[in-house]
Amino acid sequence: GILFLMSIMRFELFFKSALELRRQVPFLKKSGIYRVNLPNKGKQNPMADWCAQLKEVYPDVDICPHYSLKYQYYGSPEKTFAHFEKFCAALPTIGIQQCLLISGGGKKRKSDLSTLACLQMAQRRRNSSIHKIEIGSAFNPYFPKDEQRAEERKTLKLKLSTGLVSSVWIQIGSDDKLLREGLTFIKDIEKKHTDMKLEIYGSVFLPSGRLLNQMRFRPWNGVFLSEKYLSDIESANEITLNMLKTYAEFDVTVLCETSIRGDIDIRRFQNFLQHYDNNMVSKPSTDTCKLNAGACINTSDNSPSVNTYMYVESESKKE
Repeated sequence: GILFLMSIMRFELFFKSALELRRQVPFLKKSGIYRVNLPNKGKQNPMADWCAQLKEVYPDVDICPHYSLKYQYYGSPEKTFAHFEKFCAALPTIGIQQCLLISGGGKKRKSDLSTLACLQMAQRRRNSSIHKIEIGSAFNPYFPKDEQRAEERKTLKLKLSTGLVSSVWIQIGSDDKLLREGLTFIKDIEKKHTDMKLEIYGSVFLPSGRLLNQMRFRPWNGVFLSEKYLSDIESANEITLNMLKTYAEFDVTVLCETSIRGDIDIRRFQNFLQHYDNNMVSKPSTDTCKLNAGACINTSDNSPSVNTYMYVESESKKE
């Protein structure tokens, strides 16, 4: 039921200090949350230290830290790369084997190191500690212009060609057609490279009035939400449900970019699941069900029914 689903979700944690992060642990344990993402939203955030502190008080937690090359900038591409190598070397000593590498949004400096350039530098250095970590890369299928989407796909191909990327993280958006096109593109790359197995993660919001107001007046960089999505909560919920169905169809693990920090948030989240679960077909039995990171697909007939559930993360991704 709900508790099992909570245990297999990914939640991005919201915090501003190590103390605030540690204080969330009792709530995480009580709620059965152990798969979490730690965002890098500030200049030279001590990401490895935060991971170590969380592991110290919650040894069983599964952490995927984010690493922003914009915020972890050290004056030149070479120094920035060296600090990322140091970060990757520290992760296995903490018990972490993965990270999401992002360029970071907003204005770019000429001397900034992009995700692609960082991966290409690591590819040339075979003894780099980066080779020992499973690297995730962000992908945005929602750009409104054809040439923007073509450039995003070209960049993703180049990232994957380094052989260092093991997961793709889909940006938040609301256009199901563009989402399907983007996921089909990724799956087609996998089919052409039989030795490539990518984990795919897809973001959603847990809609609320506050969220819609924020996205209307202070939208996140690179997040494209339709007028229908922003018009009211019911429309946003409907679009979110359609996205979850698409994620289930493409074997995507879902992450929600909404803060879940207390009992009120958990109840709101569970009510969302319950409301839409009640409006779906009845759940298939476990012996005819394939549970795949957010979906239960009935395989007992030729027209599979889908019961979709939502997982959780947060932060705009980013390149």
